[in-house]
Amino acid sequence: MTGSELVVNGGFTALGAPWDFTGGGSLALGRVEFDSNAQSIFQSITGLITGRSYYISYDIYSYAASDETMTVSLGGTSGTDRSDWETYTETIIAGSDGTIQFDSSGTFAAGEQIVIDDVSVKEISVASEIEASVYDILILDSTVSGLVSRRVYPEIIPQNTSYPAIAYSIIAAPRGHHFTGMTDLVPARFQITAFADTYAEMRVLSDAIRGAMDSLQETVGTVEIASSLMIDEVDLTERVPGVDKITKHARALDFRITYREA
Repeated sequence: MTGSELVVNGGFTALGAPWDFTGGGSLALGRVEFDSNAQSIFQSITGLITGRSYYISYDIYSYAASDETMTVSLGGTSGTDRSDWETYTETIIAGSDGTIQFDSSGTFAAGEQIVIDDVSVKEISVASEIEASVYDILILDSTVSGLVSRRVYPEIIPQNTSYPAIAYSIIAAPRGHHFTGMTDLVPARFQITAFADTYAEMRVLSDAIRGAMDSLQETVGTVEIASSLMIDEVDLTERVPGVDKITKHARALDFRITYREA
């Protein structure tokens, strides 16, 4: 599932902002024309999230030799050099500068151009289930992701995963009923477990999880979370049987997450 369109004026049906130029090039109604090396067009994208995957599409109309190319970048992460007359699609993991940009390269002879049109950027895999929403909340929280990067997993931490890491699972999700069927609000109970090599690291991570999840009320992807409240926590430190050796430190945090089921 893809999200909504993030590019403004991707068809270049209006002149000027939010697109900006460097090094030349020209914006005409319905297209952008590049006729020299090192020309760029770019715009800042509201809501572009570092580390998330995006689907990009655009048209190229080339009136140039094969050594002249156009390259798209998203958040500073570059895609593939393109030159042929074609509609292109790419998947790019966004970098951190918050823009989409097209850059020309090569040696343009007199009269040669590369033209782009119909630019589109949409986020891939917008959360439509509560599990995906919990994952997004955790990895998009800067404190949590600063500790675990993207090491957030459903139910089980994969073998040989570096710590710290997080596992999450649903403990219960009872449905209420009325005369015409089920209610759409689900009072689910989630367990989110922090794993770390040391007790101190585990404590820091569990505090970060609580900060990200407790007293939360927002729509994540297409899932409306009415409330998220921490209700319990317990240490689950594992030891080697028969000896006083700890294999890993873990703390389980329980949350009651009430969300609206589509």
